[in-house]
Amino acid sequence: MSRLPRLAVVEDDQQAADRQTGSLAGLALTVAIIVLSLFVIKQLQASTAMEDCLLAGRLSCGMTIYAPGAFTRHI
Repeated sequence: MSRLPRLAVVEDDQQAADRQTGSLAGLALTVAIIVLSLFVIKQLQASTAMEDCLLAGRLSCGMTIYAPGAFTRHI
């Protein structure tokens, strides 16, 4: 059985390392896109809630209301 030259083994290791680096870069990009998407969704929900409140004719949208003996709530 013939043995592979050492150079071929080193090239195989380099190719495997390159594939792993590419996979990790893809994973990092995917996670970054997911985090950014969640941030945008949260901002859009807050904006929608404020718009709905204003369209309902309320004047205290986004203000914290303190009622004696009650919990704090946002309208």
